[in-house]
Amino acid sequence: MIILDKPKHRKYLFKDLTPDQYVKYARQYSQAKRVGIQSVYAWVGGLEVLDIIKDVSKGIMFDWTKKKLTSLCTSLAFLYVLPIPIVVLSNSKRVIRWSKIIHTSTAFVLECVENASNISYLGLDLMLFGQVIPIGQRSRFDLLGPWL
Repeated sequence: MIILDKPKHRKYLFKDLTPDQYVKYARQYSQAKRVGIQSVYAWVGGLEVLDIIKDVSKGIMFDWTKKKLTSLCTSLAFLYVLPIPIVVLSNSKRVIRWSKIIHTSTAFVLECVENASNISYLGLDLMLFGQVIPIGQRSRFDLLGPWL
């Protein structure tokens, strides 16, 4: 849970809100930022994959930067999703341990990328709330963390 408090300086747009309203708006704004950033990455990754599929089907030589970006996005997606069924279906402790390590490492990379994208909202955060509003909690991408 994000714990926010109104800053003492009064140089921001939402300075006249009550503390409860301020926290409510800050949490909603944080969630909107997170969903917006994830949507943009999914959209860009999806378009790159579709462009490459179209180019390959037409036999056209495609740009290598598109290929690299798409391979990065798809490999991150596979590394993020594949360890989950392996953990569920496997009885081997070694396989489960390595699946957890792979998933947690990939989740950390995705979280770092999302947090780096938060820099573009820094000016709006300071103007509206007078402080930086975080995107979410730590380890929000680690799906296996609570269970293993």
